[in-house]
Amino acid sequence: MRVKGHVAGGGASGADRPADPGGRDAPLPRPPAPLEKPTGDLPFDWDMVLAIRRQIDDPDPAWLVRLPQITAGTLVIGGGPRSHIPQERVAELARRIPGARRETIEAGHLIHAAEPEAFVQTTLAFLHQTVL
Repeated sequence: MRVKGHVAGGGASGADRPADPGGRDAPLPRPPAPLEKPTGDLPFDWDMVLAIRRQIDDPDPAWLVRLPQITAGTLVIGGGPRSHIPQERVAELARRIPGARRETIEAGHLIHAAEPEAFVQTTLAFLHQTVL
């Protein structure tokens, strides 16, 4: 079993696979928002933001095309309307992966931190149905 694609790593989780030059179905790059480090103590790693920013703003167009090639059972969890990730993108991700299961935990973006029990229950239920 291989688990990939947690929080920031979701967009880059296919980076270890060869690119499909056909990437015609990939989304257009989004216009980059100004990048300014927030003041005060941060609950996240700012260096990680800098490291992955290009992949978020201008992703490899082939990653979307490769989603239908995923054969492993896949659980896609969205954080609902409190998340800054548009939930229609979460739905689109799940729709493009054959047999993917989509769940929503109304917790915002950091689901595992905001609702750890719901996250664990949802994940374990999926694993029991799919893998175990």
